[in-house]
Parts: sequence; C-alpha cells; structure tokens
Amino acid sequence: MADKRDLRSSELYINRELSWLEFNGRVLEEAQDKSNPLGERLKFLSICSSNLDEFFMVRVSGLMALSGIGSSGQDPAGMTPEEQQAAISLKTHKMVYDQYNCFLRSVCRGLALEGLSFLDMSGLTENEKVTAERYFNTTLSPILTPMAIDQSRPFPFLSNRSLNIILELEKKGESRRYAVVQVPSVVPRLFEIGAGRFILIEEIVKAFSHRLFMGNRVVCSYCFRITRDSDLEMHEEET
Repeated sequence: MADKRDLRSSELYINRELSWLEFNGRVLEEAQDKSNPLGERLKFLSICSSNLDEFFMVRVSGLMALSGIGSSGQDPAGMTPEEQQAAISLKTHKMVYDQYNCFLRSVCRGLALEGLSFLDMSGLTENEKVTAERYFNTTLSPILTPMAIDQSRPFPFLSNRSLNIILELEKKGESRRYAVVQVPSVVPRLFEIGAGRFILIEEIVKAFSHRLFMGNRVVCSYCFRITRDSDLEMHEEET
C-alpha cells in the first residue's frame, strides 16, 4: 500500500543545523573515547573547536541575519530562525562544557601522567617565573600592541578568531578605563617553561601586562575570542 504521508510535513525532517551539531558531537565522542591515544584525543578536541568556529561564522551568522530582518519563515523541520538559534545555544553550551570537561579532567590528567603539564603562573617555580618574565621582555612585549578604549578612541577592530585580553585600568585621581591587547599569533601559543612543562602565552601577558600601561594599575584582566560573520554573499553580475 502506498505511503500517503504528506511530504511537506515538518515531522518528516530534521533541522539542518541541529543535524550538523550531532555530527560534531560524534567528533567529540572520539575525543572522549579513552581507548584512543591521548594525542589523537587532543586532535579530535581541536577539530571539534575548529568545526564550531566555522559553524558559527557561516550557519549561525546566516540565522542571525534572518532574525535581523524580521524573518519568521520556517525551515522544512518547522523551526523559525529564533527557534533554531535557541536550540543551537542549548546544544552548543552543553557541547563546549563536555569538551572542556574532557580536556581538563581526562586528557590533561593523562598527559600529566606521561610527563606533560599545562600550567598557569601560580603553578610555576621561582626560576620558571624568571624565565617567563624574560620571555615577556625579549619576545612578547615588542610584538604587543596595547589599545586603550575611551571617549576619544573608538573600539579597535579585532580580527576574526583572534584571542584578546581586555583589561580594566585604574589611575589615581581618574576614573577607571579599559584597554585591549591582542595575543600575538606569530609565536607559538604554548611556551615550554621547563622540561615537559608548558604555559599559554596569554597567561604570561596577563601576568606582566602592567608594564604595558605605566602609571596605571591593572585591576583585572580576562581573555576573550572574536568570531566574525563569514557568510559571504556572491553577486555574480557585480563581480
């Protein structure tokens, strides 16, 4: 007997974006699989992050553009752009939580047992702190560009997928100000501070950032990344 279901019914379809997240979830599952070598698990975590960057730059940005023009149209699965974004947010937050949980509680611990450690400044020995300071003075400081943010300076343009540090500054007799420092990408992000002991260069920059703003006290500093819209439209006649 012929199937009389209406092929236009949303019940027959899976949302494209949520389906893609399920695919990336399978990449994450490979990182969570303890039967895989630690190096391979670390690669899968990196692939998962890279995939999410591309997903947000292209697909999520497209949904945001539809929301921006007030589109309420539904996809074949019956979801509006706003509903898709809400569902994506829930899935992505859980995925990133699981990703960090896997990295910090499983992969990093496994690497530490193999003699490889990822540290912050508080975990360094006194000699290693001296080494970090020397690396900041000789290598990092010359290639850093601190950018102040105030009424006379517009917010600086930050490159796509760039890692940045925002700092809150305090100067006696003046109101607090903010500044941004982009973490340089021309040097390796991991610095080997000792045999099998590594520290992220943004941790070193934050530790000595006060030297970039003489006369100011750094109240606090935080890292953040920028992911820009890369959903390009091609106008063939114009090109």
